[in-house]
Amino acid sequence: MPVKTVSLLTYFLIAFAFFCAYFTPVDGKEFFAVVPLGIVLLGMIWVRVWPAIYLSLTFFIFSLYFVLEPKWLATIPVHAPLFSVLFSSFIVYLAQPSVIAWNRFGKIDAKTWMQMILSSICAVASLLIWAQWSDSLGHVASMIQSLKTAPFWLVALVLIPLFSLLMSLAEEILYRGIMLDTVEELTGSAITAQVVQAATYGAFHYAKAFPNGSVGFVMVFAFGILLGYLRRRTKGLLAPYLVHVAADLTIGYFLIFKFL
Repeated sequence: MPVKTVSLLTYFLIAFAFFCAYFTPVDGKEFFAVVPLGIVLLGMIWVRVWPAIYLSLTFFIFSLYFVLEPKWLATIPVHAPLFSVLFSSFIVYLAQPSVIAWNRFGKIDAKTWMQMILSSICAVASLLIWAQWSDSLGHVASMIQSLKTAPFWLVALVLIPLFSLLMSLAEEILYRGIMLDTVEELTGSAITAQVVQAATYGAFHYAKAFPNGSVGFVMVFAFGILLGYLRRRTKGLLAPYLVHVAADLTIGYFLIFKFL
């Protein structure tokens, strides 16, 4: 089977697995993701398609977290995506380091800085408008509410910035790094790669994240396209990462002033 066919099949199985896991209200639904992702991973290891191995390994580890459900994950959800991308990147680096192409800061010129500022303003405004309109603020709101007993200064000056820095890092490596590079390399289409990473990014926010629901999916999809554009323009992750951090800080500070 041609590499391109194998890789496209891999992505669609991954997409189907997470569609089942995140769009179906069934207890134990995470197994719908783990099982096909595990099968895909074994298949990619068998045919030695390294970009597809990298992508499927990352999502398999990520999904496995939600099946095992370690207790600390409920209060510090950033560990799941961050551990997944770092662990899979470490394994792939040891075996096939040339597959990893996202580990660059990139070059940010004056025009790009202006685009980043405008993008951050638009993202912040959109999130605040959505938060005022929505009745469900997602699992991050529950996490913030669980911190009511913690000193306010600790939450505001340490936990929210740390969460924003780490979650943004994990998601940028996963979507604008691993997924964008892998899908573009396997399909030969930059447009397909942009749409795939943005759609997957939006799907992860649909059920429980901030923002969520159909409107949240569209917002996150558009944001993902914008971040992907910045990644390609600068040839690095720093520009999309900084814009992403601004958005996550907005979410964090909105929620602590609402609930604490």
